[in-house]
Parts: sequence; C-alpha cells; structure tokens
Amino acid sequence: MQTTAVERIHHAEAFFAAIKAGFRYRGDRAYYSAEGDYIQMPVIEAFRDAESFYATLAHESTHWTLWRLDSLKISLASSAKRTEQAEGTGSGD
Repeated sequence: MQTTAVERIHHAEAFFAAIKAGFRYRGDRAYYSAEGDYIQMPVIEAFRDAESFYATLAHESTHWTLWRLDSLKISLASSAKRTEQAEGTGSGD
C-alpha cells in the first residue's frame, strides 16, 4: 500500500471524535462492521488527500448511524409493544 503525506483537518477530526463511533485504522478497505460495531478505515496516508479520507469516513459513518437508528427503532417498537401488552391495549398480534 502506497502512502502519501496527508495533513489532517482539525475540525473534521473533532467532529468524528465527537460521534463516539469505534474506529479502526488498518488494512486497505473502508467499511462498517455491524457484527463488531466499528468503522474500519485505511490510514489517512493511504488516501490521495485529506478530503478523500474524510469523505470516505463520513460515508462509513452513515452506515454506523443507520445501524444505530435501526437498532433504536427496533428497541422502541419492542418497548411500545410490551407497554401495550402490560396495559392490555395491544391488538393481540
């Protein structure tokens, strides 16, 4: 894997640090692992420029976010169903 000197963008670094996703920087592929709940990224020097790195990181972060939202939706639906059943207001399905 060829690497180049790429300068980090500090406000982008701060943004991604604030979302509290699990990041792993290794290998030559970028992806979100739902099983491990982490974002895998090549090191920044593997990209042609910082913008490409952060664009890829943002893309993978959307997968992480969607997984979180889907999990929240399932959790809320289950909670609402349990509440209905406990209150006797459920439809019985």
